[in-house]
Formats: sequence, structure tokens, C-alpha cells
Amino acid sequence: MDSRTKSTDLSGEFAGLSVADAAAAYKEMADSVLATMYCLVADELAIRTKDRPAGGRKAAILDVGTGMGHLAAELGKRFADRAVVALDLSPIILSEARQRGGLPEGVRPLAGDATRLPIRDAAVDIIASYGAVHHIPDKTGLFAEIYRALAPGGLALIIDLNGRADRSVVDVIAGSLSKAAAGAFLESMDEAIAPDEAQSIIRAAGVPDFIVTTAPISRRAVAMNAGALRKAPLRVPPTAIIWGAYIKKAG
Repeated sequence: MDSRTKSTDLSGEFAGLSVADAAAAYKEMADSVLATMYCLVADELAIRTKDRPAGGRKAAILDVGTGMGHLAAELGKRFADRAVVALDLSPIILSEARQRGGLPEGVRPLAGDATRLPIRDAAVDIIASYGAVHHIPDKTGLFAEIYRALAPGGLALIIDLNGRADRSVVDVIAGSLSKAAAGAFLESMDEAIAPDEAQSIIRAAGVPDFIVTTAPISRRAVAMNAGALRKAPLRVPPTAIIWGAYIKKAG
């Protein structure tokens, strides 16, 4: 499929766009509004897993719903000794991510459905996701699969937009983006769920050990990114519109 063709491979805020236009709009958000957020998520996971032994096999990290690959790239920088896999439903988007430089050579792209992960049981030590949950209709299936794929002693950090975020903050962010990117962002906010809904969904997925919070990023991780946050084009902290779920599997 030509990247200029409107694709049924794309859904939600990108439905009806060509793959190239959708990739450009997403990359604009990733390079501006979301850029520091990817670093914050990667740093938070590095902090929380610093002392965890890798065991007898090479530890693996999975980025669920990678999009243009920015979070996977940041994870690769912080976990250079581990295999990083970037999963997305669309192989075309993964190709665009590689071509546009969002997905580095050291990260393995994997096309697959997040509700039917092409991953063995208990095969992944760290699972990360940012901004993917609102794209996925079967959210219970998503969290059940994340827990299935997580290795004993493993940790997952799943972050998404807060459907009940302050609308004035949402409008400030949308106002800083191009028309196409702003439209995509606002539609994402309309699709987003609230933290209490996330908690009910994760519980229904049969996950026994988890925490849902509107403050998933620690002060330490924020301090590590203080310079980038000060230079960010927005005066809105990227953590103001999110919730996060920490999922652990007993080792």
C-alpha cells in the first residue's frame, strides 16, 4: 500500500488520513508535546528496575502500541543490554517509523494485536506503553495479555490520557499544535478513559497486583528531565493529562 493512500489500517483520530499524513501528525505530537514524556516513562522504568537481576536469559522489554517508535527508542538507550521490541498493530506505521527515524536499528519492530500479543507466556521482563490504551476497544483483553506476557518479578507501566483532564489544559495543548495534530489530539482526549474506569478494567482482566494513579512519574524522574521540561514549548506539565497503571507479577 502506498503511504499516500487512505488506509483502513488506521483507526480513531487517524481514520481517513493517508498513512504519510497520519505519521506526520503523530510525529509532530511526539516531537513537541510528547517528547519529554517518553523520556520520563523510560527513566521511571529504569529507576524502578535498577536492582532487578536479569536471570538466566537475556531480559526483554516490550513497548505496546509504539506508533512512531519514540518510547521504544528511549527504552533502548536506557536498557542497552536488553532486547527491546516495539509492537504496533500496523506494519505500515512501523515502516514509517523506521523511515522517519523514530525507530532505531537496535529496536525490533513487531506487528501484532495488543489484545492477542504474539509473545510467549511470561516472556517479557518490562512492558511499557504510552498513549495506546484509548486506541484499543478491548481494554480488558489488553491488560489480560500484558499480565500473561509479563515474566515473574516483571513490571509493566501503562500510561494513557485522562478522559477527565482539565479542559483548559487540554485546550492549551491543542492550541500549540497544527490543525491536523490538534484534531488528532482532541479526538484522542474524547476517546480516553478516566482513572477509575481503568481500575475497573484492569481488575476485570484478572490482574491481581496493580496500582492506578494520576501521578505515575516520580519526582526523581521529573528532576532527571528538569532541563528538557524547562525548554519545552508548552508551559503545561505533560503529566497533567495522564493516568498510569503499575502492574507487577510475583516472582
